[in-house]
Amino acid sequence: MLARIALVCIALSSVNPCFAYIVDGSRVHQPRLLSYVKERLPNQGTLQQTEQGYAYLKVSDQYITDLLRQLSGPGFQTPKYDHVGAINGAHISVMYEREAKNLKIQELGQTIKFHPLGFYTVVVDDHEYFMLAVDAPELCELRQKYGLPDKIENHAFHITIAVRKIKVADELASSEEYHASKSKK
Repeated sequence: MLARIALVCIALSSVNPCFAYIVDGSRVHQPRLLSYVKERLPNQGTLQQTEQGYAYLKVSDQYITDLLRQLSGPGFQTPKYDHVGAINGAHISVMYEREAKNLKIQELGQTIKFHPLGFYTVVVDDHEYFMLAVDAPELCELRQKYGLPDKIENHAFHITIAVRKIKVADELASSEEYHASKSKK
């Protein structure tokens, strides 16, 4: 089941203002897949940084290999990162190059835990990205420590699991099916 949403924000604790699930896209209901992630995959990673300054949490590549194998949608493939300084493999973006290029991050190499929240898709140009949103209070605190907002561009921390090229006709058909199903209710 696919539930269209423009913005979801669930603040679960006034004590921890970093905890939020903010997604600009479509939530994908995958309880079996989410259980698999919570029970079988390591919910932690190591803080790393590229020479260009991009800071990220390196997580197990099983997030891509295992989950891609279990995705039911046709055409999904391993994400490719082709911009300068990009890293390949499963990761959570922590600071973009422009944010961190002059920072000396002291926490590099540390293990940081996160909690998987749910799956969603985002369409950018002619590609659909399948992602796992995660709660990572330590990453929020890290960003704040270095004078940055607690989230990157006010979006949930996430792991990009897969990507597929879409045709405009496919997206229009999907949108029409969605609106038709809503009008029947």
